[in-house]
Amino acid sequence: LKQYIGEILNPEGIRLRTLRTDNGGEFIGSEFVAYCKTVGIHRELTSRYAPSQNGVAERAMRTLVEMSRTMLHYAGLSAQWWTYAVLYASYVRNRCTTKALDGNIPFEAWTGNRVDLSTVHPFGSTVYAKVPDETRTKWDDKSVKCIFLGVDSNHKSYTVYNPTKDR
Repeated sequence: LKQYIGEILNPEGIRLRTLRTDNGGEFIGSEFVAYCKTVGIHRELTSRYAPSQNGVAERAMRTLVEMSRTMLHYAGLSAQWWTYAVLYASYVRNRCTTKALDGNIPFEAWTGNRVDLSTVHPFGSTVYAKVPDETRTKWDDKSVKCIFLGVDSNHKSYTVYNPTKDR
């Protein structure tokens, strides 16, 4: 949850004023409630068992789940990787045009920065991760075969899985 809190205020200084959510634990926890109060975010909670009250969010979630399921199937990965698939589906979705913004791109509208599509790669594709010079000897491989799982939101790097070492 903390990784998303920093994204509530974008670089242009545009603040999120109202947040409508369900009663999920991540949204009603004391830390999140206190944070919203501190930065002046008005919170609206939908009624129990009434997801239709937040139809836009429910449709967005359905889109992300369907994208993620398709990505996992195409990559031949099991459901254990669903979190990475959802994060990457969201990453890709925010870099595509949308009718809601009259054909503009959500990432560009929010940050004011142009989208760099060079970071977009097929989920689950084979990639080769560089092994740092400091961690190998002269005759060790310079790279290791991995599976692409997405873009690291905290660093200028990718998230990959090394099946050989299971990490």
